[in-house]
Amino acid sequence: MALERKLKVLNKPYVKSFKDKHGIVFDCVDMYKQPAFDHPLLKNHKLQESTWTGPSTAGQRIRVHPQESCPDGTVPIRRTLKQDLVMASLSSPRFRPANNKDHSEIPGQHFAQLLVDSVAGSKFQGASALLEVDTVAVPVGQVSSAQILLVDDSFHSSVVNVVQAGWSDSQTRFTTYWTADDYRSTGCLNVQCPGFVVVSQTSTPGMVLPGGITAISISKVPAECNN
Repeated sequence: MALERKLKVLNKPYVKSFKDKHGIVFDCVDMYKQPAFDHPLLKNHKLQESTWTGPSTAGQRIRVHPQESCPDGTVPIRRTLKQDLVMASLSSPRFRPANNKDHSEIPGQHFAQLLVDSVAGSKFQGASALLEVDTVAVPVGQVSSAQILLVDDSFHSSVVNVVQAGWSDSQTRFTTYWTADDYRSTGCLNVQCPGFVVVSQTSTPGMVLPGGITAISISKVPAECNN
C-alpha cells in the first residue's frame, strides 16, 4: 500500500532509538540520511550551521530533550507511524495567514499576530523570535500554538511560499510546517516529507519543549522548492 511505502521512505535506518515520557519514539539517524535529503534540491548538500546570536534570555537554542542525545554524526528523527500519515491527510494546516485579520481562512481558527514587511526592494532571508512556552489545557478537538512564519508572496499573487516553526498542542511540541504553493499541494508537518534539515543531536520537530522562553529561528523557503 502507498502508506506502507511512504513509511519505509520516511523511517530511515537508525543506530539508536528512545522514547519521550509520552511514549513517542525518536530514532538516531545518520545526519546525511535523514528524510530532508530525499528532496532533489538537497541532494549532495553540505550542512552549514550558523552561530546563534540571540538574546541571552533565550538560553539554549531549541534544546528540548537534554536527557537524551544521539551519537556524533546522527540526529533524532521522530518515527512516523501510519496513523500520523492518516491524520495528516485529513487535517488542514494548523496556521494560515489571512490578510491582517484576527481569524484564519480555516473556520474556527483565531490568532493574534505581529506583521513585519520587508523594505521595498529587499527581502528577508531569515527571522527569529522568542516564544513563551506554556502547557495549555485545551478541549478535545482544539489546538493552541505559538509560531513564527516567514512568508514570500513576491513571485505570484496566488502562490505564497511559507516556512513556519513554533509549538502546538497541549504538550507544547516543537512544530514545523512549509509550503511552496499556498498550502495547496506542497509541504507537510514536521518531517513527514523532505524539507526541514535537523542538525542537533538533542532536538528535533515533534519533541516537547520545556516551559519558559524558547528561541526560534527560520530561513527563507526557496521558491523552486515545491516537490
